[in-house]
Amino acid sequence: MKHCTYCGKENRHEAQFCGHCGQAFWVDTPRQVAPTRSYVGQAPNPRTATFLSFLWPGLGQIYNGQIVRGVVFGLIQLFLWTWPSLVEAAILMTKTNEQIFREALHKHDQPLGFLGFFIGIILGLGPPTAFWIYGMIDAKGEAERTADMQEQDA
Repeated sequence: MKHCTYCGKENRHEAQFCGHCGQAFWVDTPRQVAPTRSYVGQAPNPRTATFLSFLWPGLGQIYNGQIVRGVVFGLIQLFLWTWPSLVEAAILMTKTNEQIFREALHKHDQPLGFLGFFIGIILGLGPPTAFWIYGMIDAKGEAERTADMQEQDA
């Protein structure tokens, strides 16, 4: 007689499935061995995760198996690169065509100056660059944590 490792009930020796719970018999011996449910895949490589996040924030997180986090990171990065254009489009939507043409034709060439240029660079490039770097650090750290956990399980 076979004993089911899942429910403990007795079954015929030639049975391939438990007659009580339907669990499959994986080993055809008097003493059954339960199948393992551990992760058999390879741990993510921290260098690969960092490189993918270098290409676009979120790709390293997706590589690490954090799909939702990776998609959110990618969308945040997209917003950070496009928000100046979105603000400009919102400002233009409040103006009539006549106002836009008048401003374009009568615009005085006034230099921004160093301070205006510097603030524009900081606001335009600072947040996307900082988030890009954070994405690489996060992807590398998560890949290392996953590798350490798999090492401890082994």
